[in-house]
Amino acid sequence: MITPMEIHNKEFKRKVRGYDQDEVDEFLDKIVVDYEKLYRENAELKDKVNLQNEKMEHYAGIVMEAAERMGKMVKPR
Repeated sequence: MITPMEIHNKEFKRKVRGYDQDEVDEFLDKIVVDYEKLYRENAELKDKVNLQNEKMEHYAGIVMEAAERMGKMVKPR
């Protein structure tokens, strides 16, 4: 995945009849700000998902242990 810094540091070759460099730089600056925000938010959400998965695995283990204990307590008829 491209990083905000890579966008910020990207330089383009100049051509005689190319785009207005100031306009391109201004646009890239706006993109960097938004992309950096999304990049950080994505990392935070991944961390939250990982934490929730760890919690889910923990509680699943507790439920399995409880089910095994309950199964041993049930008397066959």
